[in-house]
Amino acid sequence: MKFTQRLVATFSVILACLVSCGLWVLAPEYSWAQINKNNVPTPELTDQIPINPSKDSIVLYGQEKAFSEFAWQAFVSLNWPANCQGEPLQDKQIGEAPSAPRVWEFYNSPDEIFLPNAQNPRPIPPVVPPACQTGKERVQPLGLRLTEAAGVLAKASEQEIALRTDILLPSRKSLIDQSGNYVINE
Repeated sequence: MKFTQRLVATFSVILACLVSCGLWVLAPEYSWAQINKNNVPTPELTDQIPINPSKDSIVLYGQEKAFSEFAWQAFVSLNWPANCQGEPLQDKQIGEAPSAPRVWEFYNSPDEIFLPNAQNPRPIPPVVPPACQTGKERVQPLGLRLTEAAGVLAKASEQEIALRTDILLPSRKSLIDQSGNYVINE
């Protein structure tokens, strides 16, 4: 047993030395990222939502790279500033109009589109984001609100937290974010 442990430890030390020497000898200008940096195009920032990933990028860079480029372009275009009719502001760049609504704010919620038993959707009134609401539209409830529960949860025991219904997912398990805070569902 001790022989095996010594053999594994010796082999690990030799392997670590070989890897570190190889990394020390390998010059940074020969790394893959440096060699290929001129071959990868910078994604274009545009207000146009892409329809499909570019076939040229699939051929040149593979499916994963093409999908990543498509996802990035869709993200940028959906977060583009828009006017109150939902059309992208073509004279602005992303980030230049922080108070303007975003293109995605004019989309209907899935509950309004995907009805039970595959019913046809009723005529849906257009979505009006908060930045475009005036007078009567502003009193319309949004259905969402933030709840401060940090103080309540800090004083509660684990059993009391487990019994709370406002922090449970439909699976009856609590959801905790990356910072360790409970997510509140209402």
